Amino acid sequence: MTSHFSNNKTSKQKQEFLREIHDITWKEFSSDFIASIFESIEIKRLWPAFNKSQKHFEQRYALYMFEDAKGYYRLGIDKKRKLSQPIISFRFFVEAHRTLWKLAKEYELHPALCFLEKEHSRKIILPDKNEHNKNVQKALTSLKEEMKTYLLHDGKNGYVFFEAGKFYGLATLAEPPENNKDVIKSFMTPYPENEILLSLVRTYTEKFPQHIITIE
Repeated sequence: MTSHFSNNKTSKQKQEFLREIHDITWKEFSSDFIASIFESIEIKRLWPAFNKSQKHFEQRYALYMFEDAKGYYRLGIDKKRKLSQPIISFRFFVEAHRTLWKLAKEYELHPALCFLEKEHSRKIILPDKNEHNKNVQKALTSLKEEMKTYLLHDGKNGYVFFEAGKFYGLATLAEPPENNKDVIKSFMTPYPENEILLSLVRTYTEKFPQHIITIE
């Protein structure tokens, strides 16, 4: 931060900083990891004038389920929209597409009922409706089981909490909390998630899997 004001650059950005910024507030965190998460949250909340790297629209894709006019449960991919209730969301369409094909193969879901095959591309013989709907429910159950609830610590006293695969919030704790979801949530400050935040967490968990605490 201080480097933005202490150097001798004559750039337009430097001049704008000196002209427009009069006061700086700050918070101290236990690690760069937690600080980076909070920074991303604040950028999305405040939309600061001089920050450009994270100020862009994040188009995500999601997996949805609905019942069609014939009573079949249908799975499909669409853009994630506000106020929608997707089963799971993805950063890239290809990730969503890969996951849906995986479910279709593992649970014997007809591709045409998952929008993975055009219904008019060949003569379609649909499976038994009740059997198909049961398989869809099994597929959704498996997805929910994969979206685990866990606590991630930074090796010091910073904690990040995910509930059912979704980011919940942050906390700074003197001691590790009890392995109880409700107790942990009582310590957390909730925040909205964003893709930069999730990317930071994915990178961190790959590097430090030992810092993941699964919550039963």
